[in-house]
Amino acid sequence: MSGVLRAKNSEPGAPLTVESVAEVAVPVAAPGSFHYRIPESLHERLTVGHAVTVPFGRRRLTGYVLDVDLARDLGDVDDVPRDLKSIVGVDIEQPLFPPEIVPLFRWIAEYYAHPLGEVVRTALPGSTRSASREVVGLLPVGLDALGSAELPDDLRALLLRLAESSSPTLTVTSLRRRDGISGTLLQRAVREGYVEKSQAQSRVAVKVRTETMFSLAVDARSARQVFPRPGPVRDRLIDYIGRFGPVSRGDLKEAFPTASASLRQLQVKDLLQVEEREVVPGAAERVVLEPSAATPHALMEAQEQALDAIVTALDEGAYRAFLLHGVTGSGKTEVYLQAADAVLSRGQSAVLLVPEIGLTPQFLGRFRARFGEREVAVLHSGLTERERFDEWLRIAVGEARLVVGPRSAVFAPVRDLGLVVVDEEHDGSYKQDSSLRYNARDVAVVRAMREKAVVVLGSATPSLETLHNAELGRYVKLSLPERVVGRSMPEIELVDLRQYPVADPDEAGACLSPPMRDALTENLAVGGQAILLLNRRGFATTVLCTSCGQHFRCSECDLSMTYHGRRHQVLCHLCGQAIPLPEDCPACSGYQTLSLVGRGTERLEEELVALWPQVRVDRMDTDTTRSRASHRRILDRFRRGEVDVLVGTQMVAKGHDFPGVTLVGVLHADSALHMPDFRASERTFQLVSQVAGRAGRGERPGRVLVQTWHPGHHAIRLALDHDFDGFVEREMRLRRGLWYPPHARLCMFRVSAVNERKGAAAARACRERVEEAARALVTGPGQLRILGPSPAPIYRIKGRFRWQVSVKAHDHATMGRLLAALAPALFDVVRKQGGDSRLAIDRDPVDLL
Repeated sequence: MSGVLRAKNSEPGAPLTVESVAEVAVPVAAPGSFHYRIPESLHERLTVGHAVTVPFGRRRLTGYVLDVDLARDLGDVDDVPRDLKSIVGVDIEQPLFPPEIVPLFRWIAEYYAHPLGEVVRTALPGSTRSASREVVGLLPVGLDALGSAELPDDLRALLLRLAESSSPTLTVTSLRRRDGISGTLLQRAVREGYVEKSQAQSRVAVKVRTETMFSLAVDARSARQVFPRPGPVRDRLIDYIGRFGPVSRGDLKEAFPTASASLRQLQVKDLLQVEEREVVPGAAERVVLEPSAATPHALMEAQEQALDAIVTALDEGAYRAFLLHGVTGSGKTEVYLQAADAVLSRGQSAVLLVPEIGLTPQFLGRFRARFGEREVAVLHSGLTERERFDEWLRIAVGEARLVVGPRSAVFAPVRDLGLVVVDEEHDGSYKQDSSLRYNARDVAVVRAMREKAVVVLGSATPSLETLHNAELGRYVKLSLPERVVGRSMPEIELVDLRQYPVADPDEAGACLSPPMRDALTENLAVGGQAILLLNRRGFATTVLCTSCGQHFRCSECDLSMTYHGRRHQVLCHLCGQAIPLPEDCPACSGYQTLSLVGRGTERLEEELVALWPQVRVDRMDTDTTRSRASHRRILDRFRRGEVDVLVGTQMVAKGHDFPGVTLVGVLHADSALHMPDFRASERTFQLVSQVAGRAGRGERPGRVLVQTWHPGHHAIRLALDHDFDGFVEREMRLRRGLWYPPHARLCMFRVSAVNERKGAAAARACRERVEEAARALVTGPGQLRILGPSPAPIYRIKGRFRWQVSVKAHDHATMGRLLAALAPALFDVVRKQGGDSRLAIDRDPVDLL
């Protein structure tokens, strides 16, 4: 049921009639939606999915049409007043989402206790949003006042500024910041009737992205003859541009990483034509098309059975959920491809989710090779606003019927949805960790249910929640127990680090045990590629003073800072605070007493080059993948065999297919085991299993070495044995005894504040209000358990102290009733305690930190 704030949205007017009212979701911190009168000029145009400008209090905001009420006399509906404000206009002619997705938006708002308007805004590209700005305009009285000699100087300066402006209005912000005009003076000018304040709407700018293109001004032979002596790199560059030009600067850098000097030589000699071109719609993501994926592959028996089950469900035209549990390298992607083909042949659409941007190019390359570039769209945050908006519209008008992307692609505006695939469904990246804390995997299941589509959840290491749903019959389990074309699973060897004490931790390669060094040397000798996983980025994990014992901690967070060598900075990985590494200790002023302790991926990369100078090493972590398309460039180089060893964090463990990899090394398998989180063992098992699965996917067998200080831990021991069922049985038993998911439902109420004392009071008030609501709802024992408040494991982030109140419920329905009783009043309870206290509700959290 939508709600209406009469005070914000009422004006005298004629009685409502049929065909005159729209339900609009407005992105404000208020529950429900709002009703607006549809002006006569929009009767024939307005439809569900339109972005519209609406008045909201003193502001004008962008809202989103959820319903155009054509079937009932709204004057008889209690929650709709007879006096409504009117929609101002339609912002974008093309509807941004189909009517079929509106029930999903409502479910998300209810399930995650989040304002409906914010849900819709989160789902849409940023370029569809607008912001309200307070502006000041000069009135005729003010213009006349400029001729008066009695006008005070400060008012004269303000009125002159407005009169001389090329714009009819100026923002309050610019007047105060740039012109030094005080708020008091502005109010005085308003009272005197010289100026008026109003709200103006500004849309987020959609930037046109351009790229520099190069082509030869003469033929290649003539270009080479301009130079007196041959230049191998320069001549190859000339031939390349002559053959493929116009060529973008990005493509040249990728094909000739060291040819910038040669490119400048060609420009100096006027041998190049250079122009700036707008990136055309549909070119949102350049990927290497995989020729091997262009035609369907013959399926193994298990693949055939899985595909038959999915196609049968598509024929039935009803909702069906499948868990596709296949070992690494078992051909899950080929099943997705052939299932997508079946969907297209029925005239329907499909959405295919991957956990991270880094996996998008590989997935996209395969689907575009099979179905063509125009048929496959891509959505992710790495695109520019223009690219994402163009792709969004391509999908909305039905030009692209297959959509590939990470978490946010679950909201793609496809029509006639037939299939949703969630690859690597166990991955925590599907959970958004700020604002609207939704899990795209769960949203995908609900969307498929609401739109009568088929959903496939694929993984080699499914989450325990998904397995539990399969056991209860909610999902149909499909198994791919073997790798394709008879390839065997890699041999996994355990390296007990207790048997290899390190004499000098600072020695190059000290984190590589003798067995790991030997295996790497042997692998390189036969031309094999290797992946080394070290789940710590940076150069050194902390900086320690050997004189006073002080180590660098972030002043805003409860966390040690990490040294990054290439930046020569000490960096906080939570808030991003960075400071140059000083020569002296800030605590004791000791000269050159600072020691770099521990290892990250940056240091390991340098040490590998020092130990094996001839080896080509690359690194993949957050630091090396910040720039546009950097994921793709790193992975493409590795896939082409231009890199021998790829060092990385958990990014390298996720779903990549590298046929040349014959060795995988896990340097610290137990780094996550002792985190204060009930999923620590599950994450460790998944990480070891997944990264091990990158080895042996080509013609040659794979080998995996796992270094650990805890060889007896069940998560590591069972991962080495590829014993997924054994791990699940043990972990389920532990979860059942402790009443953790999937045997209970969990919700975290996270309170944070700048003032520690007031934040603690807010956390206690939160607990009391939750208890009060629970007493009113619970009718029997064992339905709810409330824990806390307790300080969060990371007690301070970005200058804010943090507490947690945890609620465990017997089932989803009980948790839902509790949240419905609490929100939104609970936010006010916390806010009233002061100290800038804030509340975040995280239903089904993926971590407890």
